[in-house]
Amino acid sequence: MYIGSGENLSRRLSKYYLPSAMLAQLAPGGKSAILKYGISNFSLYILEYCELSSVLEIEQKYLDLYKPEYNIYE
Repeated sequence: MYIGSGENLSRRLSKYYLPSAMLAQLAPGGKSAILKYGISNFSLYILEYCELSSVLEIEQKYLDLYKPEYNIYE
């Protein structure tokens, strides 16, 4: 699991359809996992929509809740 946020959802989502752009923004563990297991073994979910002023607070809420393994930089 990887948790991310962005202020421009359409731009952020478009990067997930360009593998080189997606790999460039992921932590090393996320890159390794995608290269090892293949992109087709991963899913993308929008957890919550929020105002730009609270995006970091909301992202932190989900980081604390799920403790995603691919957000950790190696």
